[in-house]
Amino acid sequence: MAKTQINIRMDDDTAEMARQAAETRRIPVNEYVEQLIRSDNERVREVFMAAAQEVLDEYGDLIDELEGASGS
Repeated sequence: MAKTQINIRMDDDTAEMARQAAETRRIPVNEYVEQLIRSDNERVREVFMAAAQEVLDEYGDLIDELEGASGS
């Protein structure tokens, strides 16, 4: 997978926390940040998909009826 370089700015305390967390995991800071971003996005996707499923469960029949009516 191709890699793109980006620069981020953070206060010294946050940067030190990132360094320590990465060191504890024995990975580079950039990999640690990448893992955090991926994890955050996966959680957001899971929440979205669960909400979408709830809508389909609750209103799926109505949606089907509306789609059928518009196709007539």
